[in-house]
Amino acid sequence: MAFLHQQPSLCLGLDIAKDTITAADGTTTQVIDNQRRTIRAFLKSHKQADLVVCEPTGGHESLLLEECLRAGIACHRADTLKVKSFIRSYGTHGKSDAIDAAMLRAYGRERWEKLTLWQAPDPDETRLRALVRRRPGTHRHQDRREEPRQGTWWPRARCLLRGRDQSRRASDPSHRCSHARADRR
Repeated sequence: MAFLHQQPSLCLGLDIAKDTITAADGTTTQVIDNQRRTIRAFLKSHKQADLVVCEPTGGHESLLLEECLRAGIACHRADTLKVKSFIRSYGTHGKSDAIDAAMLRAYGRERWEKLTLWQAPDPDETRLRALVRRRPGTHRHQDRREEPRQGTWWPRARCLLRGRDQSRRASDPSHRCSHARADRR
């Protein structure tokens, strides 16, 4: 893991949405498009920035992280719960992109020594993860498909799912599924 070795002179807090990025540098807050060209231009206008702090947003931050890496700017993807607690510790109850960006900047300024810096994943590891995800039988729900049949509830569930119980009761009120006898034991 990589860490900063000296306090950053300029820390940027970036709150990322699908289409926009709200940036706070301590004096101004601005909104830019979440597109490679505008991110690159924004980072060029803030060449003196030492640290960028953002939150994970389901992949919407990937362009920013790539461009920070390309520009040589250290970047930290903050843990959402830690940042939320940090914001609450200041007594801030309002929630907006501008507030989040300013607080991400404050989080980076205050805790820079302990923040792990984002590093690009190894391409081989990324490829291996993709292969494992595609391999049949590796997902939890696929593994569980076979297991329930061994349990005691499977015959009843199968009977109910196929609708046998309702249709047979309607035609013959004395009918009971085979699992009904096992329940009374």
